[in-house]
Amino acid sequence: MIAFVFAQFQVIVPPTIQAPTIDGILSPGEWATAAVVDISDTLGVDGNPENPGDCIVYALHDVFYLYLAFDCLKDTALADHSQPSAAFDDDNSGTWPAEDTTEGVNALGSDNGWFCSWWLEDFSWSGWYPSGQVIYSFSAGTGHVVCEWVIPLVYPISDTGPQFLGTSAVAIQEDTVGVLLFYADAEEGLVGYWPQNLPLWYDPSGYGDLILLPGGNVSEGVAGRVPALLAASVARGGFDISLFLPDESPVSLSVYSATGARVAELCRGNLTPGLHVFSVPDQPSGAFFIRAEIGPVSISHKVLVIP
Repeated sequence: MIAFVFAQFQVIVPPTIQAPTIDGILSPGEWATAAVVDISDTLGVDGNPENPGDCIVYALHDVFYLYLAFDCLKDTALADHSQPSAAFDDDNSGTWPAEDTTEGVNALGSDNGWFCSWWLEDFSWSGWYPSGQVIYSFSAGTGHVVCEWVIPLVYPISDTGPQFLGTSAVAIQEDTVGVLLFYADAEEGLVGYWPQNLPLWYDPSGYGDLILLPGGNVSEGVAGRVPALLAASVARGGFDISLFLPDESPVSLSVYSATGARVAELCRGNLTPGLHVFSVPDQPSGAFFIRAEIGPVSISHKVLVIP
């Protein structure tokens, strides 16, 4: 792994043209070019200092998504409310918005899914509610918990909630996002916390910087002008599909079983530019294939449903 750490609380996140497979497994080479941040709570924010290497975060991005992987060696049991989380100050202003509800905190739990909350500059907040963007996967096959997570950048459409960053590094311009990264566990307590000198976890004035370098997923010479399809590679029961359209387009979106039978038709008709999310109802265990036809472009994605 290559660490891109520019300063104590600045991390340079490189672009990628090969999105990681969201299966909760750090496959060889998959995160080889990622930024690497050791967020282990070595200063003991919760009164219990961790060892270096107890919790590592990897980060990549393209023009559509920010990809994060939390590798928590300290957390050895998945079924105990394992919780990687991130708070994002989208415009890196050091404050929450005065009125709109586009910035805030995202949290994942191995037993309760993806939740988010918006915050305002007076530190009033919404409480937790489901984000609807179910693109993540946990595993503990290596004896400790790993979580891979995808957060939409929603480029070039404006931000619409705390679960979207509303930002993107395009071909010629970098972008910086303020961030707090942390990892908590019901048994181990607070395992990861970055930046560790942050006095209040909900105050973005002390957040670190994720500097998204230009580039990533650029085709036909124009950044962000191609459609993108994303879903978790491994799911339990039902799952969500995110489809990004740079322009208004005719779309046919369906899900097929391993035998080729269509099990769900999610869309047939014109869709507006931006991010569209579709929910697939609970399915039995097995392999399923998502196929999106967007004008002359066809995109496919495989999802493995497990018990």
